[in-house]
Amino acid sequence: MVIYRERGGGKAVTAIAFPGKAATPVYVNTAGERVELVSGPMVGEACGQTADTPVNRTTIPTGGRAETQDACWCCAPAGQACVPSNRTGVGQAFLIHCYP
Repeated sequence: MVIYRERGGGKAVTAIAFPGKAATPVYVNTAGERVELVSGPMVGEACGQTADTPVNRTTIPTGGRAETQDACWCCAPAGQACVPSNRTGVGQAFLIHCYP
């Protein structure tokens, strides 16, 4: 599965995911730089909405891995933020390029 992010009127690849290849949602940083995995709850049955609770942030080093149990996620360059707009799924996602 290819995960895209809307960027300037077009789509950009964020991650390549393999559903079911892991027992939990696992994110592997292949972006070539440290990234932030930002995750949070689904609001009104949708990702990308503002939640009443703060988001969770995990810094993933190059080649590192992270997990989240939150319903929604996104990734940004280290030290930057994004809105968790992607639905979390069981399996592995290889982060290709992360956007603020």
